[in-house]
Amino acid sequence: MGVAPRIQMNWSGTGFESFLDHWRSLKAGKDVPDWHDWQPADLVPLLGSVNAISVVDGGKDFLFRVYGTRHVDSLDIEMTGKSVGDMTDRARSQRSFALYRQVFLSRLPHCTFYRIEAMDSLALKYSRDHVYLLRLVVPFTTGSGEVDRLLGYGEPVTTAMLDSYFGPSRPPDDTVACVR
Repeated sequence: MGVAPRIQMNWSGTGFESFLDHWRSLKAGKDVPDWHDWQPADLVPLLGSVNAISVVDGGKDFLFRVYGTRHVDSLDIEMTGKSVGDMTDRARSQRSFALYRQVFLSRLPHCTFYRIEAMDSLALKYSRDHVYLLRLVVPFTTGSGEVDRLLGYGEPVTTAMLDSYFGPSRPPDDTVACVR
């Protein structure tokens, strides 16, 4: 797995900005914040779109400790207590694994986006304008110094929103990119 490209994003005024700014505030001079410093009450408006993930066996798999209710409602699946390897949609499983693995290895926030049309359950629930699912994942440690927890945030976005977030640096669909 190669090094992900670094991108500058303009998430001003969005859930993505709140999510990333909160993670950065928890770092407190460390490269990766401690999981115990994160409090769900700090991100109440976003919680339905958040996944709490444990790193399994040194990054060989990832376990969903909490799978946000908006994800459950949107995808018609409940993944709390299940691993990425348990996903029945192989393309989604591979996409998620690649994103989580990159965050685990690099110790940095990463994002990815892909077209909703590729996932029928989402296509039926969002307007034609919301054609992408944008995901942001950040690393945490539980004190060992190793990344052993991840927190993910995702929501459907329009093409215009995606263009405004990335500007001219927008990578191709399905790219996993490091967020500056």
